[in-house]
Amino acid sequence: MAISELGESLLARQGRQRQSVDDTIRKKRRQAEMLQAATLGVGIANNVLSNRAEQFARTEAMMAPRIQYRQAAANAAEINARQEAIQSSGKSAEDYFYDMDQPKFTARAADQLGLEIAGGEAVGGFKPLVDSELRELSRERAEQHRLAVEQARSLGSEEDFEAMMSLNSRTARPTSVGSWIARKFSDETPEQRETRAYNAIIESPEMENADRLNAFMSNYRSSQNLANAYDFASLVVPEPSDEEKFRRSRTTDIQGIGTRLVETITTTKVNRNTGEEFQDTEYVVRELGGKSAAELDTEATEFAIQQFDFVKDARDHLKVDAYSDFTDRVLNELNINPATITSYSDYMQVADLYAKEYANDPDKLNDAFSNDIYTAAMDVFLSQGTAIKALIADFDDDQETKDLKYAELTRHLGTLSSYAKDLANPNTVNFRDL
Repeated sequence: MAISELGESLLARQGRQRQSVDDTIRKKRRQAEMLQAATLGVGIANNVLSNRAEQFARTEAMMAPRIQYRQAAANAAEINARQEAIQSSGKSAEDYFYDMDQPKFTARAADQLGLEIAGGEAVGGFKPLVDSELRELSRERAEQHRLAVEQARSLGSEEDFEAMMSLNSRTARPTSVGSWIARKFSDETPEQRETRAYNAIIESPEMENADRLNAFMSNYRSSQNLANAYDFASLVVPEPSDEEKFRRSRTTDIQGIGTRLVETITTTKVNRNTGEEFQDTEYVVRELGGKSAAELDTEATEFAIQQFDFVKDARDHLKVDAYSDFTDRVLNELNINPATITSYSDYMQVADLYAKEYANDPDKLNDAFSNDIYTAAMDVFLSQGTAIKALIADFDDDQETKDLKYAELTRHLGTLSSYAKDLANPNTVNFRDL
């Protein structure tokens, strides 16, 4: 082969090789462009499918379950807030509702039954009947609340609900080309898939619990309004007894008038339902004139014990250890039984010991009686008692002199009674009275 022919052959082969390389590059470029176009197309298709799925999720049929769930969540929040309030109160649900409703319920009952209640107090036949009715309503309210708490706790979380909604939405509407292609080979129509998805949502535990709670709330709210809705027309209040109807207090005032001790007893009755007040006064007269010294001694002893009893009153006024020590000394040192004092002389021996060694010692007195007023009142009480003792021991045969001493005796007994009251209530005494 000539050199010229060999050169031409090499050049031709080189051209073919270059052409082959160029063809390969162009083919790969076209493949890359086609792949990019296909990828872009799938992305666009996926976006379109996602948009359609979102539009489906916003349809009325798909929004209804969400509205139902949100209502159920609000109801559960209301129930849980009330349960937290009950737990914070430290009371049972029944007691919590009873205490909350009692003031208004009682006031409404009194108003509709034509009663007036003084100071919020209603007793007699009215109070137990009204309390019984409210207790029954409170028990029913507590039971309905217990059921409501169970319903609220069964409601699924919002995250669980949204996950269920998203899953079933994708069942109805594909969100990717792959899912869309797969459904092309399915026997279900789009309408059938949507129906199946909607039914799955409605029948899901999340929606069933939400529907159940929403349906229950009507009865629950009615039960929470039982006290306000109560009809008192059929409630018949029995007539209370006199003891139930009235609150009683009694005061006594004793004065010496001539040879007589006149005890004025005032009994005050207050109608518990209306506050209306009634007073009744009676007089008890003790005639001392004409009595012998022995009879006067008995009268004065009984009277003094009525004013200040060294068994009952001293026990109330002294601390436990001090009272025990006092009674031991009366029994062992004075040889007197404080429960059976029969002479005025014995009474005054016990009074002297009490006044000098107990009534003026704040370490021995209970707090209510540990003050200067109590000590001063006991000093006056003792001085009046001493004067009475002297009068009884020195009665003359002369009638005119006796009458003067009778009058003086009744005056001292009246004063003794007055200061006995001060001993019972030392914190209400004015210093000028001592």
